[in-house]
Amino acid sequence: MDRKIEKKLDALWSEYIRKRAMIEAHGCQRCKSYKQHWRELQAHHCFSRNHRTTRFDVRAGVGLCGGCHRYVQSHDDANMILFRELIGSDDLQRLYVLTNLTSRQAPVDPKMVEIYLKTLIKNLDGRT
Repeated sequence: MDRKIEKKLDALWSEYIRKRAMIEAHGCQRCKSYKQHWRELQAHHCFSRNHRTTRFDVRAGVGLCGGCHRYVQSHDDANMILFRELIGSDDLQRLYVLTNLTSRQAPVDPKMVEIYLKTLIKNLDGRT
């Protein structure tokens, strides 16, 4: 995937994850600290962004404050507990399986990802 396209999709994914956190938790989805704006949050991936098959999957993201983001990045057990609580064991297992597939086995269409993320963001913006 072209780096310019990847960067654009990363920005859209991050915007969606952080805006969703504001609707669901009014801030950090881990410690529940209140934030006034979605830009005060950081978007965290459940699995490394190097896994192309789940990089833009919104189930694999959570909006966190800086402190919680640093903590779950350095504590795999806390990261897994957080995602298990937020999306459930079944979806977490599905993501884990998808993470271990190659992009050839589970191709990612950048244009479709862009359309999907823009639609999700538009739907969230309509709720606020």
